[in-house]
Amino acid sequence: MPDLPPIRSEAAVEFLGELQLTPRGRLCVPCAAARLGLEKWAILKLIRETLLAGDVICLHTDCSRCCRVELVAALRPLPYSRLDEVTPRRAPLGL
Repeated sequence: MPDLPPIRSEAAVEFLGELQLTPRGRLCVPCAAARLGLEKWAILKLIRETLLAGDVICLHTDCSRCCRVELVAALRPLPYSRLDEVTPRRAPLGL
């Protein structure tokens, strides 16, 4: 069976877009709720959806917006992300 890309809700696409526009791509739940105009529980559902799709990771670090140290959703590093197809890097011929 082929590895199909996950189907994301419209709100999840907005959430991922907000993370991409945020410097360092990290948002805590209160900041994400304020940016998207949603309630806390709706943001937690979006984080769960994007986490299960492999788009984000959760870290205990500082938020890019408010700089408070708490649990944040962050974009996964590119080699492990499903947001864009990444072409494998080739080693230089001399090595």
